Amino acid sequence: MNPSSNSPNISRNLVLFSPPARSSILGVIFFLLIALSTNIILPSVTEKTLGIIVTLSVLAFMTILVLILFLL
Repeated sequence: MNPSSNSPNISRNLVLFSPPARSSILGVIFFLLIALSTNIILPSVTEKTLGIIVTLSVLAFMTILVLILFLL
């Protein structure tokens, strides 16, 4: 009998290998990237272009959510 077959796989027990933990890390990275780059981006943006950007990003986010719901 192989003794290594009875021991649990160490890499499966690590939290960082779970998809929720990886997506949380990506979310924090994207949040920090957006939060830290707003001082550079916002002074050159007018209200009209800001409205267009917000509208398109909300529509893209809703599309991604619908695709995820239908594909899962």
